[in-house]
Amino acid sequence: MIVFLVVDMISRWDFDGADRAADRAGDAVEAINRLRRRAGENLKVVYANDMDGGFHGSRETAFALAMSGRHPELVSPLEPRPDEDFIHKGQHSAFYGTPLAHLLDVCDVETIWLAGQATEQCILYTALDAHVRGSGYYRSQSTPYWR
Repeated sequence: MIVFLVVDMISRWDFDGADRAADRAGDAVEAINRLRRRAGENLKVVYANDMDGGFHGSRETAFALAMSGRHPELVSPLEPRPDEDFIHKGQHSAFYGTPLAHLLDVCDVETIWLAGQATEQCILYTALDAHVRGSGYYRSQSTPYWR
């Protein structure tokens, strides 16, 4: 099983440098959706997103907050479907303090594909944690994420 882990793309785009990142994010959104369409028996889509606004909330709340932000055109196409898992994360790594490791064990995941809007923090930390746990991780050439 492969997990396609989409990190921090459900965002209000209100961070420093967001507009600069948004200029390049349209291609990433398209590439992410191409991979999402491949989901099925051997590919599971999981979102890992910052807890924007506190420790209470749902995927619906996170999505609504993101849609009220500066670039809803980048958020709307990525609305999580009911069959896609959604994990709130409180730190840079999608593993830290989340049920992600348990989900990977339960689903017998051997490979993680990472996607996100920036590679120098959350993608990097998640990739390092995946490596420490013995998971392989890969990236598509058409999206800006860590390999």
